[in-house]
Amino acid sequence: MLSIGGIVLPVLRWIVGVMLLWVSDVWSTRDKLLGTFVTPGGIGLPLISLASQSLSACGGDDCGNETSAADWAVIVAALALFFGAPIATIVHLARRPRARPAT
Repeated sequence: MLSIGGIVLPVLRWIVGVMLLWVSDVWSTRDKLLGTFVTPGGIGLPLISLASQSLSACGGDDCGNETSAADWAVIVAALALFFGAPIATIVHLARRPRARPAT
């Protein structure tokens, strides 16, 4: 149950969050699309993707292959994008409702 709950609960929380985002009148359609499609699943999806890539790269064994500097640059850029995009979206959506005048 714990392993299933670790996968199912974050997905359900994300779905509920997206539903609440679309039902709310606080955000514009642009903000709703941003909150829905910028790295769906939040930070959990990049973590799962990174873990599965690192395990499948060598089949769990030490391959003995050296990683080049260009490969490291791509990996670091991808990690910055995957972790930065959800955080930037959270900050944008958190600040956006205060910018609108109350009606």
